[in-house]
Amino acid sequence: MHFRNTDRDSRSDLLNFNQKYKLPQLNHKQLLNLENTSLISSYQKAQLLQLTTGTRHTTEIWSKQYDLSDLEIFLNDFPFFVSRVSYTKESQTDNKNIKFRTVAILQVSSSEYINKYINNYWQTFSLYDQGVMYGYPTTSISAFALMLERHNFIGTERKKYSTPMEAIGPGIYSKLFFESEKAYYDEIWKKIKLLSKKICAECEEFTKEAHSNV
Repeated sequence: MHFRNTDRDSRSDLLNFNQKYKLPQLNHKQLLNLENTSLISSYQKAQLLQLTTGTRHTTEIWSKQYDLSDLEIFLNDFPFFVSRVSYTKESQTDNKNIKFRTVAILQVSSSEYINKYINNYWQTFSLYDQGVMYGYPTTSISAFALMLERHNFIGTERKKYSTPMEAIGPGIYSKLFFESEKAYYDEIWKKIKLLSKKICAECEEFTKEAHSNV
């Protein structure tokens, strides 16, 4: 099967957008602010740095401690594009009734085009669309969609997850391609480590602590 002609694609209204394909880069002050902030987790910091490597197009930022407005003000000082997104989340109560609640997050993207693309089309995204946006390997996306058997991520098996897999990965991996998925994230981690050893060290410490509690 070949890609369809995008001129006739239902997502063609951005065809004439002036896409510059320029990756965001942090200056020294911005990097220090990112390293030292307590507004977001070390994993979220690593995901933001990943946006500058071209291996991820977007990420989600939220906090249980801080208001979204505070996060938005902080992120607006960086060369990213930020949108506030709300969606309905389904959960089950103790008496097995279904409960719905509205969840608000900040969608942070590497370019204006990606930001507009998500805002325009997110309701039409398949699991594969979403996975590509977050830079996930196709085998991991297939495992999430149950097209491939999942690697067991419960109990002591979780300790096989490397820090990069925990910090910037999807959380679900395939049993068949687990080692190649691990290698994929190890390579991206090298790029992130060149940008900030401090953030990577914080992530590694957090992963070590989390795994010790498994």
